[in-house]
Amino acid sequence: MSSETQEKDQQFDPYYKWLGIPVEQRPPNLYQLVGVQMFEKDFDVIANACDQRMAHLRTFATSQHRDLAEQLLNETAAARVTLLNPRLKAGYDSNLRAKYPPPSQAGIASRETARKLAAGDQLDDFTLIERMGGGKTGVIWKAKHRLLGRIVAIKIMPEDSAKFPEWIKRLQREVKITAKLNHPNLVSAIYAGVANGIHYLVQDYFEGRELADVLKETGPLPVAKAVDLTLQAARGLEYAHQRTIYHRNVKPANMLVDDAGALRVSNMIMARVEDASEAYMSLVEGLTSPGYMMGTGDYLAPEQAVDAAKADGRADIYSLGCTLHELLIGAPPFPEKGLVQKLLAHKSKPVANLRSQRPDVPEWLDDVYLKMMVKNPAQRYQSMSEVIADIERGRRSQRIHWGTVGMVLGALGVFVLCVLLGLAAAALYFMVWG
Repeated sequence: MSSETQEKDQQFDPYYKWLGIPVEQRPPNLYQLVGVQMFEKDFDVIANACDQRMAHLRTFATSQHRDLAEQLLNETAAARVTLLNPRLKAGYDSNLRAKYPPPSQAGIASRETARKLAAGDQLDDFTLIERMGGGKTGVIWKAKHRLLGRIVAIKIMPEDSAKFPEWIKRLQREVKITAKLNHPNLVSAIYAGVANGIHYLVQDYFEGRELADVLKETGPLPVAKAVDLTLQAARGLEYAHQRTIYHRNVKPANMLVDDAGALRVSNMIMARVEDASEAYMSLVEGLTSPGYMMGTGDYLAPEQAVDAAKADGRADIYSLGCTLHELLIGAPPFPEKGLVQKLLAHKSKPVANLRSQRPDVPEWLDDVYLKMMVKNPAQRYQSMSEVIADIERGRRSQRIHWGTVGMVLGALGVFVLCVLLGLAAAALYFMVWG
């Protein structure tokens, strides 16, 4: 029996195959269908999630399952209409809430409780000191262990995250992943816990700011600074890749930089791990189903947009290339409006070289960037080690170049000085002896 016949004989589940919705959550409600948190209030988040789902489903328009893809596309489009209309959403939410207990009844921290966290509050054995930032995957606080006096960083998970078991599983997973990593360019996790319904992750403290925030203030960086930060990120990711851990969300917002210019890559919650051990697979099974897309549109490798479950270190290389572009130019390489337009640009739009936008970029760096940004992963750099080697080689050649120029200028200066001294001596001779 051919593989095609076998596939036809098997039950094809598009919700699992393409959307990653597990059996216990089917039939999915509209929030699960589009891939956002239950009762999400931010219409921009909903719209982007819907666009992401629909863009992904359109990639199956010419497959043998195009009818099912079209059905899911129509369901997602209908969900988009409902969830982006305030009146329709309010009615849908009212009916849906009847099926779920309020967060306070389930022992889950409410949005209001999480928002009221303030400096001085206690979280288990930790005292919150200062809010440091954060995004959709959690808010970061500087904190101190009350007994040990150790300063740490605590990531507070999104409000009501406990209603979504996959979030908690990812939190446990991030601890397991980063606990295996000990590198000066990576943030390591220490512990995951829950207090008063608030799920949190304890990390090593690093006195740094998100690189994305730095760029908002400074704009494009000097070439040498951009190269140094990219090289630090590449070294941290190389270390993770050598342990078959792939980040899958490399971007400036997931990098911390201190005042001395030291960088650490953070936020491994979306990482993919190639680890066949039974204990580990039981923890990560089902978190990234085949065909599921994750990452950030501005930095997403073309193959990762199609199937995040298969994205490897080469996808991180592409994302780091997008980050390098932003460090030098001030924006990602494809700043198109709308997620669908971004994904299409990553897939088929030619990549402009850096020198056409910034003439002071050396030619060797442009060559490295363009190879990082090749759309076909088979033709891209095959490892972060190759990227590092070419960057270091380019920096050495540049130092040698300027060193040679300096020697030439130095020799020329000595020659000119000798000529001037000779002329001065001759002039003095004629003045004295006439």
